[in-house]
Amino acid sequence: MCMGSVEEKLKPGGLISGAHNILEGMKLLKEMQDHTGVKKPINSELWHACAGPLVTLPQVGSLVYYFPQGHSEQ
Repeated sequence: MCMGSVEEKLKPGGLISGAHNILEGMKLLKEMQDHTGVKKPINSELWHACAGPLVTLPQVGSLVYYFPQGHSEQ
């Protein structure tokens, strides 16, 4: 597979185009993480802004998937 940025592969006309390919998007992101070996820390302020104040941060090493509610229709 040709390596490139996740943003390039997720933009319209890239590998992922539409909500019906969400599973493929998750696979791509996992593959990109596997190749880079980089795990970025979670910004707790950003996490709570997106997920809400009642949601706790995930444990270190756990996988987190984002399902855009309404974003994919735009």
